[in-house]
Amino acid sequence: MLDQDRNLELDTDQFAACLKSGQFRAAVEQDLRSGVRAGVTATPLVFVNGIPVGGAQPESVFVTLIEEELRRLSAPR
Repeated sequence: MLDQDRNLELDTDQFAACLKSGQFRAAVEQDLRSGVRAGVTATPLVFVNGIPVGGAQPESVFVTLIEEELRRLSAPR
């Protein structure tokens, strides 16, 4: 992770100190457990009406999926 801070132009000393302190470890671990329970296996991942859409997708993928779900939900049962 420390290599990423250089790419993001973060204060490397401050970033390293934050990691070492463990101040946010419990919150990060809880978020990780929540994601695993929800079926998240990669990032980015977005759920549209419970349907996972993984990876960096173009807007058209979301538009199509949302339109399909709206049609499905409004169809007579």
